[in-house]
Amino acid sequence: MRKITSLTLVISGCIELITSIVLYMIPSGRIAYWHDYRFIGLSKAQWRDIHTTVGALFLLVAFMHIYFNWRPILAYLKNKSKRLTIFNKNFNIALVISLYCMVGTLYSLPPMSQIVQFSKYLTVRGNSMYTEPPYHHAEKSSFKKFCAAMSISPEVAADLLKQQDILVDDFDKTMEQIAQKNNRSSQQLYEIIKPDDASRVSHR
Repeated sequence: MRKITSLTLVISGCIELITSIVLYMIPSGRIAYWHDYRFIGLSKAQWRDIHTTVGALFLLVAFMHIYFNWRPILAYLKNKSKRLTIFNKNFNIALVISLYCMVGTLYSLPPMSQIVQFSKYLTVRGNSMYTEPPYHHAEKSSFKKFCAAMSISPEVAADLLKQQDILVDDFDKTMEQIAQKNNRSSQQLYEIIKPDDASRVSHR
């Protein structure tokens, strides 16, 4: 069991590293979901879910690893006379490094500030490569509500999509559901139906 725990800790740690890098680099949520952004075939939501579940596994096996290696850990906290001293040199160094990382993030100290700023730079750069959704979580709106918000007749919009071999069989389905069913993104649907002349504006 010790070997399985250690190997699981290493593997799950590697997966967490990969998902952390991916989530660190990809565009912000509103852009990623609107464009159905994918990295090696997985959406941002899928990467986030993997990060969460594997992170839980990592924490579980980390606690198991501590349990199985409790004696060696206690040995790290003993002085030369074999007496247990929690705040020894090794523990203090580890504590200072951990606290500096935590507090340094809050107070924008290096290198945490550079890491945070680089993450923001990557997000802004990624966002600039894509168009913004017309409003927050537009992809979650039903086709009918989205068309109303955009002043588009849903019937006209559905006909425009049909001309591009995109089927809208239910106006109550979300833009995201319709897009995924037709192997498109919500943004691609919007590019087809967005008003560009009076004929596409809803008649009242």
